[in-house]
Amino acid sequence: MTASRLRLNASKTQVMSLGSRHNLDRVTVSEVQVLTSSVRVVSSARDLGVVIDSRLTMAEYVRLTVAQLTIICDRSDPQYSR
Repeated sequence: MTASRLRLNASKTQVMSLGSRHNLDRVTVSEVQVLTSSVRVVSSARDLGVVIDSRLTMAEYVRLTVAQLTIICDRSDPQYSR
């Protein structure tokens, strides 16, 4: 990375393993060493507004989208509030 003068921003970098539940249950690492930085392992990550989870189910993205829509509906029409 030094040849292109790019630097790794460890606070913004995440590592995610993709696979079946069976394979992901075997992953026990919480951090990965990249060059001189420790990068945390996550089960889901947001990129360009889309949340991707390690099993590629989109469950976390749907949950967050429904939560945001609930807030919008509650604000715009009290009839739909819980």
